[in-house]
Amino acid sequence: MTKQGTVYLKLLRISLGVLLLLALILSVWEGEEDYSLREIMICEVGDGLSVSGFVVREESLLYGGEGPAEITAREGQWLQGGACYALSHCCAGTGHRSVPILSARSGYFSSFADGFEGRLSYARLLTLKPREFALLESLTLGRPSEAVGKLVYGQTWYFAALLPEGTGYEPGERLTIEFAELGQLPMTLCHLSPVAEEKQLAVFSCRREMGKILNLRRLSGEILGQRLRGLEVPKAALYHIDGETGVYVLVGERAKWKSIDILRDLGESVLAEYRADAPSALQEEDVLIITTQEIETGKVIR
Repeated sequence: MTKQGTVYLKLLRISLGVLLLLALILSVWEGEEDYSLREIMICEVGDGLSVSGFVVREESLLYGGEGPAEITAREGQWLQGGACYALSHCCAGTGHRSVPILSARSGYFSSFADGFEGRLSYARLLTLKPREFALLESLTLGRPSEAVGKLVYGQTWYFAALLPEGTGYEPGERLTIEFAELGQLPMTLCHLSPVAEEKQLAVFSCRREMGKILNLRRLSGEILGQRLRGLEVPKAALYHIDGETGVYVLVGERAKWKSIDILRDLGESVLAEYRADAPSALQEEDVLIITTQEIETGKVIR
Protein backbone atom coordinates (compact mmCIF):
# COMPACT_ATOMS: atom_id res chain seq x y z
CA MET A 1 0.00 0.00 0.00
CA THR A 2 1.26 3.45 -0.85
CA LYS A 3 1.93 6.10 1.75
CA GLN A 4 -1.02 8.15 0.43
CA GLY A 5 -3.40 5.15 0.81
CA THR A 6 -2.23 4.65 4.40
CA VAL A 7 -3.07 8.27 5.21
CA TYR A 8 -6.57 7.90 3.71
CA LEU A 9 -7.14 4.72 5.72
CA LYS A 10 -6.12 6.45 8.95
CA LEU A 11 -8.46 9.37 8.17
CA LEU A 12 -11.32 6.95 7.49
CA ARG A 13 -10.75 5.17 10.77
CA ILE A 14 -10.67 8.48 12.63
CA SER A 15 -13.89 9.59 10.95
CA LEU A 16 -15.63 6.32 11.81
CA GLY A 17 -14.44 6.63 15.40
CA VAL A 18 -15.79 10.17 15.68
CA LEU A 19 -19.14 9.08 14.24
CA LEU A 20 -19.36 6.16 16.68
CA LEU A 21 -18.52 8.49 19.57
CA LEU A 22 -21.18 10.97 18.47
CA ALA A 23 -23.72 8.17 18.14
CA LEU A 24 -22.88 6.97 21.64
CA ILE A 25 -23.19 10.48 23.11
CA LEU A 26 -26.47 10.99 21.26
CA SER A 27 -27.90 7.71 22.52
CA VAL A 28 -26.98 8.58 26.12
CA TRP A 29 -28.44 12.08 25.74
CA GLU A 30 -31.66 10.66 24.26
CA GLY A 31 -31.86 8.13 27.06
CA GLU A 32 -31.61 10.87 29.64
CA GLU A 33 -34.45 12.67 27.89
CA ASP A 34 -36.62 9.53 27.79
CA TYR A 35 -36.55 8.96 31.53
CA SER A 36 -37.03 11.20 34.52
CA LEU A 37 -36.74 10.19 38.14
CA ARG A 38 -38.71 11.46 41.12
CA GLU A 39 -38.39 10.58 44.78
CA ILE A 40 -41.59 9.59 46.56
CA MET A 41 -42.68 11.79 49.48
CA ILE A 42 -45.34 11.47 52.17
CA CYS A 43 -48.33 13.75 51.69
CA GLU A 44 -51.22 14.62 54.01
CA VAL A 45 -54.52 15.98 52.70
CA GLY A 46 -57.88 16.78 54.25
CA ASP A 47 -61.43 16.72 52.98
CA GLY A 48 -62.39 19.94 54.73
CA LEU A 49 -64.79 22.56 53.39
CA SER A 50 -63.84 26.24 53.09
CA VAL A 51 -66.46 28.61 54.45
CA SER A 52 -66.86 32.36 54.91
CA GLY A 53 -69.64 34.25 56.62
CA PHE A 54 -70.84 36.40 59.50
CA VAL A 55 -70.27 36.39 63.24
CA VAL A 56 -73.67 36.90 64.87
CA ARG A 57 -74.24 37.82 68.53
CA GLU A 58 -77.07 39.02 70.70
CA GLU A 59 -76.09 42.68 70.89
CA SER A 60 -77.41 46.22 70.93
CA LEU A 61 -75.91 49.61 70.23
CA LEU A 62 -74.94 52.04 72.97
CA TYR A 63 -75.38 55.78 72.57
CA GLY A 64 -74.00 58.87 74.26
CA GLY A 65 -75.95 61.60 75.99
CA GLU A 66 -76.64 65.21 75.08
CA GLY A 67 -73.01 66.32 75.06
CA PRO A 68 -69.72 64.74 73.96
CA ALA A 69 -69.31 61.26 75.40
CA GLU A 70 -66.23 60.00 77.23
CA ILE A 71 -66.00 56.21 77.27
CA THR A 72 -65.18 54.88 80.73
CA ALA A 73 -65.68 51.14 80.13
CA ARG A 74 -62.74 49.01 79.03
CA GLU A 75 -62.80 47.00 75.80
CA GLY A 76 -64.32 43.60 76.53
CA GLN A 77 -65.31 44.56 80.09
CA TRP A 78 -68.29 42.75 81.59
CA LEU A 79 -70.78 45.38 82.77
CA GLN A 80 -73.55 44.69 85.21
CA GLY A 81 -76.95 46.16 84.45
CA GLY A 82 -76.99 49.75 85.58
CA ALA A 83 -73.19 50.15 85.36
CA CYS A 84 -71.66 53.30 83.86
CA TYR A 85 -70.04 52.87 80.46
CA ALA A 86 -69.59 56.56 79.51
CA LEU A 87 -69.83 60.12 80.74
CA SER A 88 -71.76 62.75 78.85
CA HIS A 89 -70.16 66.18 79.24
CA CYS A 90 -72.62 68.99 78.87
CA CYS A 91 -73.03 72.61 79.83
CA ALA A 92 -75.76 73.70 82.23
CA GLY A 93 -76.10 77.47 82.32
CA THR A 94 -72.67 78.79 83.17
CA GLY A 95 -71.45 75.50 84.59
CA HIS A 96 -70.23 72.20 83.29
CA ARG A 97 -71.38 68.81 84.43
CA SER A 98 -70.70 65.17 83.59
CA VAL A 99 -73.67 62.83 83.45
CA PRO A 100 -73.04 59.06 83.75
CA ILE A 101 -74.60 56.93 81.03
CA LEU A 102 -75.73 53.56 82.37
CA SER A 103 -76.20 50.20 80.66
CA ALA A 104 -79.72 48.83 80.70
CA ARG A 105 -78.57 45.19 80.79
CA SER A 106 -75.53 43.14 81.73
CA GLY A 107 -73.10 42.32 78.96
CA TYR A 108 -69.66 42.74 77.39
CA PHE A 109 -68.72 46.24 76.29
CA SER A 110 -67.25 46.73 72.82
CA SER A 111 -66.43 49.98 71.06
CA PHE A 112 -66.82 48.21 67.70
CA ALA A 113 -70.00 48.92 65.76
CA ASP A 114 -70.60 48.32 62.06
CA GLY A 115 -74.30 48.86 61.45
CA PHE A 116 -75.20 45.15 61.30
CA GLU A 117 -76.28 45.13 64.95
CA GLY A 118 -79.92 45.68 64.02
CA ARG A 119 -79.85 43.51 60.90
CA LEU A 120 -78.34 40.25 62.15
CA SER A 121 -79.67 38.14 64.98
CA TYR A 122 -79.98 34.42 65.63
CA ALA A 123 -83.77 34.65 65.36
CA ARG A 124 -83.54 36.30 61.94
CA LEU A 125 -81.02 33.75 60.67
CA LEU A 126 -83.61 31.03 61.22
CA THR A 127 -85.92 32.70 58.69
CA LEU A 128 -83.39 33.83 56.06
CA LYS A 129 -83.19 32.14 52.69
CA PRO A 130 -79.75 31.54 51.10
CA ARG A 131 -80.29 34.31 48.54
CA GLU A 132 -81.27 36.81 51.26
CA PHE A 133 -78.16 35.95 53.24
CA ALA A 134 -75.99 36.39 50.13
CA LEU A 135 -77.43 39.89 49.71
CA LEU A 136 -76.50 40.72 53.30
CA GLU A 137 -72.96 39.51 52.66
CA SER A 138 -72.65 41.96 49.78
CA LEU A 139 -73.57 44.95 51.97
CA THR A 140 -71.02 47.35 53.44
CA LEU A 141 -72.54 49.32 56.29
CA GLY A 142 -71.01 52.06 58.38
CA ARG A 143 -70.88 52.75 62.07
CA PRO A 144 -73.99 54.65 63.23
CA SER A 145 -72.90 58.24 63.80
CA GLU A 146 -74.24 58.59 67.36
CA ALA A 147 -73.21 55.15 68.61
CA VAL A 148 -70.34 54.92 71.10
CA GLY A 149 -70.18 51.15 71.06
CA LYS A 150 -72.35 48.15 71.84
CA LEU A 151 -73.19 45.66 74.51
CA VAL A 152 -72.97 41.92 73.78
CA TYR A 153 -75.16 39.59 75.82
CA GLY A 154 -74.79 36.01 76.94
CA GLN A 155 -71.99 33.50 76.38
CA THR A 156 -73.04 32.03 73.01
CA TRP A 157 -72.18 33.40 69.59
CA TYR A 158 -72.96 32.15 66.08
CA PHE A 159 -71.23 31.75 62.76
CA ALA A 160 -73.46 31.83 59.69
CA ALA A 161 -72.28 30.77 56.23
CA LEU A 162 -73.58 29.40 52.94
CA LEU A 163 -72.73 25.75 52.23
CA PRO A 164 -73.04 23.85 48.95
CA GLU A 165 -75.83 21.33 48.65
CA GLY A 166 -75.00 17.76 49.61
CA THR A 167 -72.45 18.22 52.41
CA GLY A 168 -74.12 15.50 54.46
CA TYR A 169 -74.09 17.62 57.63
CA GLU A 170 -77.07 17.32 59.97
CA PRO A 171 -78.44 19.79 62.56
CA GLY A 172 -77.10 18.91 66.00
CA GLU A 173 -73.82 17.61 64.57
CA ARG A 174 -70.60 18.68 66.32
CA LEU A 175 -67.94 19.92 63.89
CA THR A 176 -64.54 21.56 64.20
CA ILE A 177 -63.97 24.78 62.29
CA GLU A 178 -60.52 26.30 61.98
CA PHE A 179 -60.28 30.10 61.75
CA ALA A 180 -57.06 32.06 61.20
CA GLU A 181 -58.04 34.51 63.96
CA LEU A 182 -59.33 31.97 66.48
CA GLY A 183 -57.69 28.63 65.75
CA GLN A 184 -59.71 25.39 65.89
CA LEU A 185 -63.07 25.62 67.63
CA PRO A 186 -65.68 22.91 68.30
CA MET A 187 -69.03 24.19 67.02
CA THR A 188 -72.55 22.80 66.84
CA LEU A 189 -74.57 22.98 63.64
CA CYS A 190 -77.82 24.37 65.07
CA HIS A 191 -79.64 25.31 61.87
CA LEU A 192 -79.59 24.27 58.21
CA SER A 193 -81.98 25.99 55.83
CA PRO A 194 -83.78 24.25 52.96
CA VAL A 195 -81.75 24.01 49.74
CA ALA A 196 -82.22 26.90 47.31
CA GLU A 197 -80.17 27.32 44.15
CA GLU A 198 -77.84 24.54 45.35
CA LYS A 199 -77.02 26.42 48.55
CA GLN A 200 -77.95 26.06 52.22
CA LEU A 201 -77.59 28.58 55.03
CA ALA A 202 -75.81 26.95 57.96
CA VAL A 203 -75.69 28.42 61.46
CA PHE A 204 -73.11 27.14 63.95
CA SER A 205 -73.05 27.96 67.65
CA CYS A 206 -70.07 28.24 69.97
CA ARG A 207 -69.48 29.11 73.64
CA ARG A 208 -65.75 29.69 73.45
CA GLU A 209 -63.58 32.75 72.75
CA MET A 210 -66.37 35.27 73.33
CA GLY A 211 -63.80 37.89 74.26
CA LYS A 212 -62.02 37.46 70.91
CA ILE A 213 -65.09 37.75 68.68
CA LEU A 214 -66.55 40.94 70.15
CA ASN A 215 -64.93 43.05 67.42
CA LEU A 216 -65.21 40.54 64.58
CA ARG A 217 -67.99 40.41 61.99
CA ARG A 218 -66.72 38.50 58.97
CA LEU A 219 -64.76 35.28 59.27
CA SER A 220 -63.33 32.71 56.88
CA GLY A 221 -62.31 29.24 57.88
CA GLU A 222 -62.39 25.53 57.11
CA ILE A 223 -64.72 22.87 58.41
CA LEU A 224 -62.23 20.16 59.20
CA GLY A 225 -62.91 16.61 58.08
CA GLN A 226 -60.99 13.36 57.84
CA ARG A 227 -57.31 13.80 57.07
CA LEU A 228 -55.58 11.24 54.86
CA ARG A 229 -51.88 10.42 54.92
CA GLY A 230 -50.22 8.66 52.02
CA LEU A 231 -47.68 8.89 49.20
CA GLU A 232 -48.04 11.45 46.42
CA VAL A 233 -47.62 9.86 42.98
CA PRO A 234 -47.74 11.90 39.74
CA LYS A 235 -50.26 10.56 37.25
CA ALA A 236 -47.54 10.48 34.59
CA ALA A 237 -45.93 7.61 36.52
CA LEU A 238 -49.05 5.41 36.70
CA TYR A 239 -49.56 2.18 34.75
CA HIS A 240 -52.61 -0.08 34.59
CA ILE A 241 -51.60 -3.67 33.94
CA ASP A 242 -53.81 -6.78 34.26
CA GLY A 243 -56.35 -4.93 36.40
CA GLU A 244 -53.74 -3.50 38.75
CA THR A 245 -52.55 0.07 39.13
CA GLY A 246 -48.91 0.60 39.91
CA VAL A 247 -45.60 2.30 39.17
CA TYR A 248 -42.05 1.41 38.26
CA VAL A 249 -39.32 2.33 40.72
CA LEU A 250 -35.57 2.34 40.29
CA VAL A 251 -33.69 -0.40 42.16
CA GLY A 252 -30.01 -0.17 41.39
CA GLU A 253 -30.04 0.40 37.64
CA ARG A 254 -33.19 -1.61 36.92
CA ALA A 255 -36.93 -1.00 36.91
CA LYS A 256 -39.17 -2.80 39.42
CA TRP A 257 -42.98 -2.92 39.42
CA LYS A 258 -44.93 -1.97 42.57
CA SER A 259 -48.72 -2.07 42.84
CA ILE A 260 -50.50 0.78 44.62
CA ASP A 261 -53.95 1.51 46.06
CA ILE A 262 -55.21 5.01 45.26
CA LEU A 263 -56.89 6.87 48.14
CA ARG A 264 -57.69 10.15 46.40
CA ASP A 265 -57.31 12.03 43.14
CA LEU A 266 -55.24 15.20 43.65
CA GLY A 267 -55.46 16.58 40.12
CA GLU A 268 -51.98 16.19 38.59
CA SER A 269 -51.19 13.40 41.04
CA VAL A 270 -52.86 10.82 43.28
CA LEU A 271 -52.58 9.95 46.95
CA ALA A 272 -51.49 6.32 47.28
CA GLU A 273 -51.78 4.18 50.41
CA TYR A 274 -48.62 4.16 52.55
CA ARG A 275 -47.79 0.82 54.18
CA ALA A 276 -44.60 1.30 56.14
CA ASP A 277 -44.80 -2.25 57.48
CA ALA A 278 -44.76 -3.79 53.98
CA PRO A 279 -41.27 -3.38 52.42
CA SER A 280 -42.49 -4.75 49.09
CA ALA A 281 -45.07 -1.94 48.84
CA LEU A 282 -44.32 1.57 47.64
CA GLN A 283 -42.26 3.37 50.28
CA GLU A 284 -41.21 6.89 51.10
CA GLU A 285 -38.01 7.82 49.21
CA ASP A 286 -38.57 5.15 46.55
CA VAL A 287 -37.47 6.60 43.19
CA LEU A 288 -40.20 6.68 40.54
CA ILE A 289 -39.40 6.18 36.88
CA ILE A 290 -41.40 8.46 34.60
CA THR A 291 -41.12 7.69 30.90
CA THR A 292 -43.10 7.56 27.67
CA GLN A 293 -41.00 4.62 26.46
CA GLU A 294 -41.79 0.93 26.93
CA ILE A 295 -40.76 -0.31 30.34
CA GLU A 296 -40.92 -3.58 32.29
CA THR A 297 -39.49 -5.09 35.41
CA GLY A 298 -35.76 -5.72 35.00
CA LYS A 299 -35.23 -3.13 32.30
CA VAL A 300 -31.92 -1.30 32.70
CA ILE A 301 -32.36 2.44 33.24
CA ARG A 302 -29.31 4.54 32.45
